[in-house]
Amino acid sequence: MMWLRGAMLSSACVVACVASASPARADEPRTHYALTADLNTSTHVVHGTARIHWVNESRVPASNLYFHLYLNGFRDDETVFMRESRGSLREVEASGHGHIDVTSLATSDGTNLLSAAHTDLVSNDQSQMRVDLATPVAPGATIDLVIVFDSTLPPVFARTGYADDFHMVAQWFPKLAVREVDGAWSTFPFHGMGEFYSDFADYELTLTVPDGWAVGASGRQISEARAAGKTTRRFRAARVHDVAWTAWPHFREERFDVDGVAVRMLFPHGYEGAIAAHSEATRRGLRHFGRMFGAYPYETLTVVVPPRNALGAAGMEYPTLIVSQGMWFNMPGIHYPYPEYVTAHELAHEWFYGLVASNEVQWPFLDEGLTEWAGADLIRTMYGESANAVTFGSTTLSIFELSRAAALWPHPPSVPPARPAYAFSSSRVYGASVYALTATLLETIKRVWGRARFEQALGTYARAQAFRHPAPDDLFKAFDDAYFAGFSDRYLKPTLFDSSVASTRITGMYCRAHGDGYRTEVEVVRDGNVALPLWIALYGKRGEVVARVPWTSTERRLRATYETNVEIYAAEIDPDHHNLLDENTLDNARSTIPESARPVAARLLYLFQSMFRWVVA
Repeated sequence: MMWLRGAMLSSACVVACVASASPARADEPRTHYALTADLNTSTHVVHGTARIHWVNESRVPASNLYFHLYLNGFRDDETVFMRESRGSLREVEASGHGHIDVTSLATSDGTNLLSAAHTDLVSNDQSQMRVDLATPVAPGATIDLVIVFDSTLPPVFARTGYADDFHMVAQWFPKLAVREVDGAWSTFPFHGMGEFYSDFADYELTLTVPDGWAVGASGRQISEARAAGKTTRRFRAARVHDVAWTAWPHFREERFDVDGVAVRMLFPHGYEGAIAAHSEATRRGLRHFGRMFGAYPYETLTVVVPPRNALGAAGMEYPTLIVSQGMWFNMPGIHYPYPEYVTAHELAHEWFYGLVASNEVQWPFLDEGLTEWAGADLIRTMYGESANAVTFGSTTLSIFELSRAAALWPHPPSVPPARPAYAFSSSRVYGASVYALTATLLETIKRVWGRARFEQALGTYARAQAFRHPAPDDLFKAFDDAYFAGFSDRYLKPTLFDSSVASTRITGMYCRAHGDGYRTEVEVVRDGNVALPLWIALYGKRGEVVARVPWTSTERRLRATYETNVEIYAAEIDPDHHNLLDENTLDNARSTIPESARPVAARLLYLFQSMFRWVVA
C-alpha cells in the first residue's frame, strides 16, 4: 500500500524465521476458489457464494479452519481495526460502517458447519472465524466447502467501499488464513496498520453488475453474458493469493500490451492528461522490475485510477490489479512525478507481496520497505538521479533524499522497521520506519557497494522466494551470499531491528607546512552503530580534490595524518553522498576558511529538504 507523502500531496520481535511453505508446482493440486458476486448498486451489498476446494499443504492434520472476515473490521467503532486506526487512514475519515455476514457454511455434501463457526476470537471483533471440523483434514487431503455470504460495503475507506456509484470491492469474501508447514494457522484480527497475508490458490470469479457498468478485476476475463438488464463476466487467475474488483459506469479505458502482458487502464473522465504518466510508469515498470526480480508471470494487469471522491480506495495493490492515484491536471513549470510514483510503488508490489508473499502483518518491512525502494528506483530510471521527485526552475530534489528526511528528521523512528504492524501506534512512525527507513537503508547499501552487487542480492531473494512466504532470514541469506558472511548482521539488522544509523562527523582538522609539503590531520567520529566503509576527501584552495582516502576502520574515533604537496583547505566525509543514514550531514565537512561556501550550501539544502519530509496520515 502507498503511504502518501504529505508535502507531495498537499494538493490533493527478536528475529523469528517462520517456516516457509513450499510452493506448489504448476502441475500439483492447489486450493481453488470459485467466487460469485452479484452487486446491488443501490444498497452497496455484494451477494456472494464461495466454493472452496482446500488442500492441506502442511505436515499436520487440520482439526479446524480459520478464515479472515476483513470487512467486519468496519462493523462498528469498537473493532480492532477502528480502534487502532482511530477511524482514519491516509487523511480519509471513516464515514459509515460495513460488514460481512456468513449466512450458510457447509461441506459440498451438505454437512452444516455454520453451528461450528466462531467469530468471537477477539473481544469486540469479528474479523476472524474459526470453524471446528468433526473429521480432521489429513496432510495432502482436501475438503470442499460452500459458503453463502452478504458483504455490505462501507463508504469508501481503507481500501474498500463505495462513493456514489463507484465501487471498490476488496477483502470482500471469507478467505482462508495461511496454514504454515508446521500446522500453525497464521490468523490475526484486521489491524489498523496491518494488511493481508494469504496462501496461493487458483481463483474463478463471476461478477454480475448492471448493464453499462465497466468492471476491472484480478485475472483474465474469459466470458461475458447479458440477461435481464445485467451483465455477468467471468475471470480466472492462477497462482494468486487474493482477488479484488471495481465497478463504475463512468470509467474511461486505455489498453496496450507490454511484452505479452495485456494492460488495461481504467480512469475517470478528465484524467486523460495524467493517464499518460501512469501508462509510461506501467510500461517501464513491467520491464524494469521483470529484469531485476523475475518476469511478471501473469497474462493481465489492470491499473485503476479512482475518481476524486473515492480516494479511500487509492494507493493499494492486489494480484494483477493495482489502484493508483494522481492529479488530474499538470502544474506548468513544475516537474512533479506524483501520478507515476504511486503507480510505480503499487506495481512493485506485484513482486513484493504479490509474488514474494511475506506476512505483511508480522514483517511489513519485507513488502512495504522493499517496495518503497523499488518504486523510487523505477522513478529514478525514468527521470535521472536528481530530478526524480520535484523540479521547479533550477531546483531539484531527489526522491531518496526525501526518504532520508522522512526517516531521520528530526530523529530516527522510535519503533524500528522489523516489528509487527500492530507495534506501531502512529501511522507517521509506521511510514517513517517501515517505508522510509528501510528504503534509505537499501539505497545506502546500493550506493556504498555498487548497484551490481545490490541487484544480485535483491534479485536472488525475489526469484528464490517467488510463490513462497519468506521471512527476514531469507532476505538476510540472499544479502550474505551476495556480499559476505555476516553482512546482514553488520549492516542490515542494526537498522532494521534497532533503528540504528551511520552518523559521522569531523571533529578536528588542521593543515601545516611540513618539509617540502604539507601535513594535514583529520579527526573523525562515528556516532551511529552502523560502521559503513566511507571515503574522506581533501580539498585544495580552489575546491579541487587533492586526495581521497578510505575510512574502513570501525572504531568510534579516528585520527589520521596525510602528507600532501599542496595545502589542504577542507576535508569532507562521504563526498559522493553514499551514506543516507547520516542524521546530520552538516558536520561532515570542516574547512580552514571560516563560513566556507560548502557548509552554508549544505545547510540550506538540508533545511530545504527537511521541509519536504513525509507526513503520513
